[in-house]
Amino acid sequence: MMESMVDKILQMIGEACCLYHRLILIVGPARSGKTSVIQKVSRNTSAALVNVFILWYKPMSNWRIVAWN
Repeated sequence: MMESMVDKILQMIGEACCLYHRLILIVGPARSGKTSVIQKVSRNTSAALVNVFILWYKPMSNWRIVAWN
């Protein structure tokens, strides 16, 4: 399963190079293997791995985005 996801992401990387934003989002439930797959993609491509955590919440209608590396 992990190999098929790695192959799919590598294909998406090739397709994203032609797009304006060149953005690929990896989304899934906790402990579904997102980080493991991205680590394998990083090793296969020699690309740097940047893990960004984004937290959205809405207290009193003030949206905040928190991200760090």
